[in-house]
Amino acid sequence: MKYIHDETKIVIKDEMDLLVLDKTMAFNIAERIALARGYVLTGDVSYKEEFEQYSSEMVNLEQQLLKHDDIAKAKELIELGDHWQQRVENEVFPLYEQGNIEASVALLNGDAQAEARKIMAGYNELTTKREAEMVTKADAISQLSVKTITINVIFTTIIIIICLLIAFFVTNSIVKPVNRVMKRLQAIAEGDLSEEPLTVNLKDEIGVLMHATNEVSEKNNKLLLQIQQASNQLYQDSQEISHSTSEASSGSEQIAVTMTELATGAESQANLSGEMVSKIESFTHNINEINNNGNEI
Repeated sequence: MKYIHDETKIVIKDEMDLLVLDKTMAFNIAERIALARGYVLTGDVSYKEEFEQYSSEMVNLEQQLLKHDDIAKAKELIELGDHWQQRVENEVFPLYEQGNIEASVALLNGDAQAEARKIMAGYNELTTKREAEMVTKADAISQLSVKTITINVIFTTIIIIICLLIAFFVTNSIVKPVNRVMKRLQAIAEGDLSEEPLTVNLKDEIGVLMHATNEVSEKNNKLLLQIQQASNQLYQDSQEISHSTSEASSGSEQIAVTMTELATGAESQANLSGEMVSKIESFTHNINEINNNGNEI
């Protein structure tokens, strides 16, 4: 856009300079016609001097025009202008200065004036042509500007779409693995270690995180397996201890029964012993009575 703007400014400046030159040169011709007529009608030398000043100015204007524009029309007008100036200076003015005023006025108002008007019309035509070219160039630049803006908008839109697609894919490449890691960690936190390890295709920080998550899951699996094995072993040991306790309890009951039986037998034996003692005492008493009776006899 800046390039187009700069080019527009250059085109407008160049064309405007040429337009100003064309109008100035047409005005120069008109002024010199008036000054030449003033000189031959009044004889005032200041008109002639001013005519010469405008002629010198015209030389500079012609050089500037040829510097910016070398078209055939401009060159033709310059040649016509030079021819008209020479005719006025070499024919009209000498006739007047020789006292042939009517001839000089007739020449000035006749062929010289017609030639001057032709030159002025040529410069005006050139001005009109330049104005039309300026409009055409302005339209072309405007269309180019619109096309450039359209292309820039399309290009910018394409870039934005590409950036959005890149952002979408990059986001997915980051968010999806992170979401998988989060879900796996949540499952681990809930005690679910049954899922398969995460598939890792990344070599960045996300890949390291996924590897770490797999390691955590694997270690927890191993730890859980060890706990299960220890629990099973503990259960087996407790079963054996329970069985041994049951056997010990059964032996204790048998011992208690035996002790009870022994106690019962001892009590029976004690009773028998008491009875025997009573019988022996009774037997002894009887023997003593018999002895006492025998003595009395």
